[in-house]
Amino acid sequence: MIMKLNCFLICDDIRNELGNKQSLIGVYDNVISFSMPQKEIGKWPKVIKLGIYIKLEFENEDEKASFQRIKLEYSINNETVTLTDNSRPKPSPSIADMNGINIGAVVNQFVINHPGELNFHCIVYDKDNNIINGFVRKIAVQEEIIKQNGIV
Repeated sequence: MIMKLNCFLICDDIRNELGNKQSLIGVYDNVISFSMPQKEIGKWPKVIKLGIYIKLEFENEDEKASFQRIKLEYSINNETVTLTDNSRPKPSPSIADMNGINIGAVVNQFVINHPGELNFHCIVYDKDNNIINGFVRKIAVQEEIIKQNGIV
């Protein structure tokens, strides 16, 4: 099976728009950086709103039909948390004939307990609960001191 990952984005928020569109707000590159005054450095946990957007493409209808379940989880410093573990979503009639699936999830109270490497996992299963494919998105989590008028 050749399932293609078209995108795996981490952002501040995902908003549904008119016309079957989604707006991704505050897309992160490779780092989630918390900017704060010197006196706040080292105070954990940090709580943020976080969006996860994944776009998968299937090579053919058989591949598309074999996919039955998706699991989204994240890990940081060997701690793993499942965000969602759901059966295959039912496509709306307007997108049922497309060769892919878009997955958008927003966590309103995403807790990060400490700096490190944050790994997001998307695991795709077939009807027999076998893993078809898995994808990982890595982002560093760090703190930085706010500079005021060029002074740290």
